[in-house]
Amino acid sequence: MNKSFEKEFDWRQYFIISENVIRQKEHSEIEFKESFQSPKHKDKKLHKWIASFANANGGLILYGVKNNGELIGLQNNRLRDFDNKDLSQELLDYFAPEIKFELFIKEVEGIDLGFLYVYKNNDKPVVAIKAASDTIHESDIFYRYPGQSRRISYGDLRNIIEEKYNRLNERWLKLMNNVATIGVENVGLLNIENGELMGSGNKLLIPEELLEKLTFINEGSFVEKDGAPALKLIGDVLPIDSNKVIQLIEKKYQIITHFELYKSFIEQDLDIESAKEFFRKVAYENTVYYPIYYYLVTSKLNLASVEKLLLKEKGPKVSNLKARLSKERNDYFRFESIHPIACIFHN
Repeated sequence: MNKSFEKEFDWRQYFIISENVIRQKEHSEIEFKESFQSPKHKDKKLHKWIASFANANGGLILYGVKNNGELIGLQNNRLRDFDNKDLSQELLDYFAPEIKFELFIKEVEGIDLGFLYVYKNNDKPVVAIKAASDTIHESDIFYRYPGQSRRISYGDLRNIIEEKYNRLNERWLKLMNNVATIGVENVGLLNIENGELMGSGNKLLIPEELLEKLTFINEGSFVEKDGAPALKLIGDVLPIDSNKVIQLIEKKYQIITHFELYKSFIEQDLDIESAKEFFRKVAYENTVYYPIYYYLVTSKLNLASVEKLLLKEKGPKVSNLKARLSKERNDYFRFESIHPIACIFHN
């Protein structure tokens, strides 16, 4: 399970407190605030502070603490009554990529303090996508410096870009080394959006209901979900602690071009899963005027399933497919009740 900062947080590991005063000063990972400011406040300073921590090494904002470190505690219920979802939405409205944080209250030396922990972003830089008053301008990148949050300097921005570039190179090198070790002929590619594992002439199909519950080993560590089955890839894909094996299905068509899109209809040779794959392929063609109703009827997809499937596709003709299906909605129901060969008169 993903670690929670709040659950593991022990203030004694972060601060030395004597006579109700934190003896450390504010620095690049700590900020003191006397009171909690709503993220809906027009100056959006809170957004700036959070983004600056996310672009640096992460950090902690303490509420109920004066600038000199004196503990005064939370003076009102503003933070106690606050819904974290409001801050999440505000940050999504003003910055990309998403910023991860935790906001909570803990008692320290008998005094209630607020803690806003901002995680270091793994996909830096976090960039402003919307302006707010004079505090935030579109495309701003904020960075945390000792005791202050401000727009990033050239040197730090360059370091972020180089770090990202080096990390990407490392991932490619690791991938290529793994491919070389395993052998190109034994490697498959898993599309985690639709559950297809494609390799040398074979594809593995993971049922959608199982795909949503899976957890995979990523970069040498487990990312767990409560009650989620883990998959161990050993030829066939075998859910651990289950006798169910998802078998590899041989592809009849090694590639799908516009020729195969028509040929499959003329020969009426698609099975349920292949027909679904052919329908998806139309979203990446130059036109949507293929025998889509043959694919849909054969795949036994209803309109609700089709809409859900298209939400996951990234092809340039997705919107055109949606428009065609919307315009011809009544025809779809008609073709469901007759033999697929009738589709030729409409497609």
